[in-house]
Amino acid sequence: GSTTFYLYGDGNLIYAHTPTTDKPFRLPHNHSCINWEIELIGSAAIKEVHVATSMRDLIEEIGEA
Repeated sequence: GSTTFYLYGDGNLIYAHTPTTDKPFRLPHNHSCINWEIELIGSAAIKEVHVATSMRDLIEEIGEA
């Protein structure tokens, strides 16, 4: 199944993305918000979600090249 990733900043939807692979994807960086929320809606089984301040940090955290 598929799952859509929703990113909210200060209660407003900022970004929606339905990944087609398990590869990392970038989030928009042009928003200055205090409160952030992530919502996942769909039928795919989710084992983990990783969020980092840079793609380099994310790759180091999950241990992939």
